[in-house]
Amino acid sequence: MTHPIRPFPNGGSAPLIPKPHNPLLRQCPQCAAEIPLVRFQVHGVCEAPACVQAKAMCAAQARAATDLPVGAPLRAELTERAGQALATLMQGEESDIDDLPMVAVPHQNTPLSPVSEERRALLAKSLDTHIAEAFETAEQDITLQYPLEEEEPDFPASDMACAMCQGQCCILGASHGFIKGEILQRQRLRQPGLTPEALKAYYMGQVPEVSTAGACIFQGERGCALPRRDRSRICNTHGCSGRKALESLEDDFPGRPIAVATYGKAGIAAIKLHGSKGEEAIWPGAGTPGQS
Repeated sequence: MTHPIRPFPNGGSAPLIPKPHNPLLRQCPQCAAEIPLVRFQVHGVCEAPACVQAKAMCAAQARAATDLPVGAPLRAELTERAGQALATLMQGEESDIDDLPMVAVPHQNTPLSPVSEERRALLAKSLDTHIAEAFETAEQDITLQYPLEEEEPDFPASDMACAMCQGQCCILGASHGFIKGEILQRQRLRQPGLTPEALKAYYMGQVPEVSTAGACIFQGERGCALPRRDRSRICNTHGCSGRKALESLEDDFPGRPIAVATYGKAGIAAIKLHGSKGEEAIWPGAGTPGQS
């Protein structure tokens, strides 16, 4: 068997011997650490407090996404809460409030906290694992599932909704930020000759001083600390049911006014209208929007 050759930092080279598969071990989905199969089956993550907290927050996020009102209940609540304000703004539009699409999305307001050394260590461990896997493939042999540089879709109302939500789905990024697989290979193709050390150093250097507690380590004060092109593809393409509904509306009816409401634990957090004048706050206004 011929093993791929990996260059050493000092210029030498040695064969990269793949790890033998141990059927009694699994990878923690949060930090990529090896854990016993029994723990994986029972708990799903390793014992690190950050990974346990991330799992709990992911479960809460999944429950919240199923509790959003749709259809007639949503229309009744938004009309009762902000019907007059919506009707006033709709006077300058080609349609009226009775035809106004209304969509609900989640809202998270988990406080920011300093990024602990434990979380940085978990990210470093995850990067070590996934970068090593990425470099098992020689640069000239890399194949991507999607184009190297993808065109960003234009969905302004959907982007507004994501900023209003403030990153409920980003909770899933935990201490790994989904930096694995194809995004690492994309970086290698964009920067020929990129070394594992430089790739790891880049992502470690993007960690903000404070991030959303228990959520994605890159989810900072102004949204995601990573430029779009450096995020995992799932971060740029994933959408909750509310966002997917908005994208369908924007695709089918470009420019049509749309009302968006965000729901937190206490009910409606904010309502905005996206119309011909762009986005307009209705009630009472979302928090400072981050990057979408």
